[in-house]
Amino acid sequence: MPESNLDRWAREVVEQSKGSIRSGLAITLVLHVLGQLVLGLIALAIPTGDGPSLTLLPLFFLGLSQLLYMIPAILLLLRRGDSETARGMIIGVGLTFLLNATCSGLFFLSW
Repeated sequence: MPESNLDRWAREVVEQSKGSIRSGLAITLVLHVLGQLVLGLIALAIPTGDGPSLTLLPLFFLGLSQLLYMIPAILLLLRRGDSETARGMIIGVGLTFLLNATCSGLFFLSW
């Protein structure tokens, strides 16, 4: 029995869509928590006279510090072919950057 064009099209759509945007956003949230913990522990290990103030530095500049762990994760997903999950992570990175830039701007302007 010959395969209809609709069946072939549906199979191609299923094969092309790898992952989901929702899972990309969830992975972004998990990586933010883990990444900031690791960056905070690294900052605590650096001996300075400032005490724990260096630990808060990655949090104040989360929009920039996230690039250390998000870019490799996105490139890994794209190489694996999980384009929808990578798209969700890119959306999460953009939202994080914009929210952090807004909050940092308001904080530094009010100081």
